[in-house]
Amino acid sequence: MAHSDKQWEAAKTYYEAGLTLREIEKKTGINYAVISKKAKRQIWQQGANADYIEAKITIAEKKATKKATEIQLLDEIATDIIANKRLIYDVTTKALKRIENIIDTLDNPNDLKAVVEMADKASLTLGINPRHANQQINVQTNTQVNNIQTKEELKEELNKRGLPIEL
Repeated sequence: MAHSDKQWEAAKTYYEAGLTLREIEKKTGINYAVISKKAKRQIWQQGANADYIEAKITIAEKKATKKATEIQLLDEIATDIIANKRLIYDVTTKALKRIENIIDTLDNPNDLKAVVEMADKASLTLGINPRHANQQINVQTNTQVNNIQTKEELKEELNKRGLPIEL
């Protein structure tokens, strides 16, 4: 029996939420063995989204102990923070695209240094290149960046930082 895309989407979501194959079978009507085969073939991650469910439960528990006005204010704060994070992500992504577009025109080592620093900061913002000891790394980064003289060296430095850009 063929199952709809909607059934399979639900099955995958339930699987990645951590439900058992039998529970998924009851919810979707798809035989648990068929679900198991497809999950293995497509490399579904059992419980990959369980953290989302735990977060929702934690929020519901906290909301149960708060006043309605307090919940409204907390939701406003969270919404503002989310909007700011989206804005930072979007601006950072645009900056990286702009760097990629102008990089071929740069010949001055100081310009190359500035591009590496911008790309490095963007990688931190986007979570591509997380840091633990910023001060020590910044000293090292400045030393490394000061030594960049050619586009090839720039490309190599950006690749090391997890930002492969074609020059």
